[in-house]
Amino acid sequence: QQQQQQQSPVPSDRCRPSVSVLQRRQENHVEFKKDQAILVSQLGYMPGNALGVVGRSKDLEHLYPCLHKVLKMVDDQQQNQLVAEAAGIQKKEEEGGSSLFLSDCASISSSPPTVLLLYPLALRSAFAGGKAQGRKFKSRKRGHDVMTSKTSTNNSIVHDDVHDHNDHTAENDKDNHNELQVEEPFPTIYWLTHPFLKILVSQLEIGSTHNVAQMQQRLASSKDDLSCMKLAHECYAKQRWDLLTDRDRDRISKTQDDNEKWIAQAIGTERGVAGIRKFDTVKCLHTHAAHYLAYLGGNNNASNGNDASAQVRLCPMKENLVGKWVLQTLEEVARDVKLDGDDAS
Repeated sequence: QQQQQQQSPVPSDRCRPSVSVLQRRQENHVEFKKDQAILVSQLGYMPGNALGVVGRSKDLEHLYPCLHKVLKMVDDQQQNQLVAEAAGIQKKEEEGGSSLFLSDCASISSSPPTVLLLYPLALRSAFAGGKAQGRKFKSRKRGHDVMTSKTSTNNSIVHDDVHDHNDHTAENDKDNHNELQVEEPFPTIYWLTHPFLKILVSQLEIGSTHNVAQMQQRLASSKDDLSCMKLAHECYAKQRWDLLTDRDRDRISKTQDDNEKWIAQAIGTERGVAGIRKFDTVKCLHTHAAHYLAYLGGNNNASNGNDASAQVRLCPMKENLVGKWVLQTLEEVARDVKLDGDDAS
């Protein structure tokens, strides 16, 4: 098992939930039992600051039927692959170590995640700097160091596992390889997880007809659209700030520490979608699409016992107009996709 961990490409320093994340999960009864296997297959790891699934592919069915049909085909193939891989592992390991994973695959939600809600602060391994393959890397100096003596994958809260917030040099226990941990801001609270959706959005960004520059030009041409996006940015910022626990919010807003002042600036209410400062600009289409998809998930009442849509959302969402344009464009693209079983006409 130790050898597998050493060879694993999964960024283990991104998988560690903080006490604040565990607190939010417990408060909102959020679990990932049916979604963890598919999320790991989508992202390559399970983000430690994940708070719940807030968008699923089924949310697209009514407004974007062609895109939904394409995603369903991809989702079915992915689920079949997961179950086949789990069955293969179980066959090789007589001890049944993979039986739980196979059980998880059998109970995967019929509608895989498209958007994950993330806590605005994330734990990372501190990095002292150095070289790798001839490239020089700077040390990670920014961010407030929060050291835990344990990390957990369940939803239990262990407040005494967190050292005093003024301690910037504490160590993790052996389970974390005695690595120092640094707390960094994570201004993107809605994360697009679906691999095929990400590919489609990336194609728009590098294309010539619906790229970032053209989306921004379209936005700038209408005062009503600018006003709509301003509301979306402000709502995003408020949700991000409200997601913080009282302890984190008070600590960040009242601190005189330069590192935490930087965190407050990065996730403060003056910054909108994914930390954007200027609300009349368009940057990453993925972040706008994720925000809009989360909005659809809430409006469609798509949440269930494993979704955070209704449980964690703290203020009414505003429609992300740029994200809506992205989905409308992808629907047009999907109309031209030929699927198995479609009529030749």
